[in-house]
Amino acid sequence: MEIRNLEAVCLGARVKIHGLITNATSWRRLREPTTPGCRGVGRPTAGVRAKLARGARDHEKVRFSEAPRLEADFSLDARNPASLRTV
Repeated sequence: MEIRNLEAVCLGARVKIHGLITNATSWRRLREPTTPGCRGVGRPTAGVRAKLARGARDHEKVRFSEAPRLEADFSLDARNPASLRTV
């Protein structure tokens, strides 16, 4: 599977992504990762909520002279998530 040109605007930032995913059909066999003591996606812990709140406060202090741009190229073998490479 090739992602030739994925473009988006997120929170005012322009995002552009290109990439190649090999063995994409193997994703059908993947199961949702499990964490001991965790039942699915739930409410974040108090520590995570505090970090998110601090990040939101800090984000409000950041100013740019123009819209930020993020461009990324990646490759991934879907059978091995650790193979993700970005440029």
